Amino acid sequence: MWKRLGVAALAAGLLSGCYFTDEMQGDGNTVTESRVATDFSTVENRGSMEVVIREGEVPDVKVTLDENLQHRVRTFVSPGNTLVIETDGSFAPRGPARVEILVPRMIGATQDGSGSLRVEGFERVKEDVKLVAKGSGSLSFCGGVRTLEAKLSGSGNMELCAAGEGLAEWVDLSQSGSGDLKFEGAAKHVRSRTDGSGFTTLKGVTNRLDAWLDGSGGLGAPGLRAVDVNITSKGSGTVAAYVDGGGAVILLDSSGNVDLYGHALSTQLRVNGSGRVIWH
Repeated sequence: MWKRLGVAALAAGLLSGCYFTDEMQGDGNTVTESRVATDFSTVENRGSMEVVIREGEVPDVKVTLDENLQHRVRTFVSPGNTLVIETDGSFAPRGPARVEILVPRMIGATQDGSGSLRVEGFERVKEDVKLVAKGSGSLSFCGGVRTLEAKLSGSGNMELCAAGEGLAEWVDLSQSGSGDLKFEGAAKHVRSRTDGSGFTTLKGVTNRLDAWLDGSGGLGAPGLRAVDVNITSKGSGTVAAYVDGGGAVILLDSSGNVDLYGHALSTQLRVNGSGRVIWH
C-alpha cells in the first residue's frame, strides 16, 4: 500500500511540474559585497563563478550575486598566499554571478571547475607566472611575463597573451585534454606539448620553438615566426609551423602531417610513419 502511495505521489509531482532539487534559486536582488582580503599573489577559482582579476594598489575582493546566495560563495586566503573562491552546492542566480579582484602583484592563477577566470593588466612588472586550468571552465590571461608556465587539462579553454615590450625568457605550454589552448606573444624560447584531443594555436615571435605532439589533437603555429624549429609528432594530429631562416628538425612517427612555412638554412627530417612533411 505504501509503495503504491509513494508512486502515486511521485507521479502527481511530475504531472504538476514540481520536483525536489538541492539547487537554490536566486531572489533577483543583486548586491555587491566586499570581502576581507589579506595579502595574496595567486588566485584559485574552485567553483562556477566568473572571476576577473585586475591590477590595483591594494588587495580588494568584491562578490556580485543575488543577496540570498552570497553565503554560498566563500573567499579565503590559504597558507600559501592564495586567494581561494569556493561555491557551496548548486545555485541558480537571476543576475550576475561575478567576483572582481584587485591585487598589486599576480604570479599565478588556477581555474578548477565550470566557472571562468580572467586576468588582465599587470604589464608594468614582468613576473614568473604559472597558470592552470582543469575541468570545463575557461581561463584567460594577458600581462607582462618573464617566464610563463601554463597547463590545460579537461574540456575547458585557455587563452594567453604575453604583453609589454621585449621578449619573455621562456614560455612552457602543456595541453592534455579536449580543450583548446591559444598563445600570442614574444619569447626567446617557446615549448609546446599536446597530449590530448584539443588544439593548440601559437602566434607571435620566438628564437626557438620546441613542439611535441602525442595524441589526436593538433598544433597550429604558422603565425609564430620561429628562427629554429624542433618538432616531434607521435600522434594522429597535424602540426603546422613557421621557420624563419634557422634550422628545422622534424621527427615524424605518426599518421599526421607536418606543414612547414617560411625557409630554413638547415633541415633534418626523420619520417617513420605514414605522415608527410610538406613545405609551403
